[in-house]
Amino acid sequence: MEMGPEKLTGRILKIAPERIHTITPGVAVLHTVAKTFGCRTVVTSPYGVREGYLYYLLKERGILHGKQS
Repeated sequence: MEMGPEKLTGRILKIAPERIHTITPGVAVLHTVAKTFGCRTVVTSPYGVREGYLYYLLKERGILHGKQS
């Protein structure tokens, strides 16, 4: 989905105005990396870093889905 800076800023301000100062630079970095490496598709996850780290810890300790292995 391609959109101009004004439209993107407007969407961010509508959805999460308190995050405008972190989302905007992140989008700029993501755009530059995707362009540099010729990426045409970016896949996102509904989960964040915290969930991934928690999953990693549980897996390392052998505890997943309420079971201990």
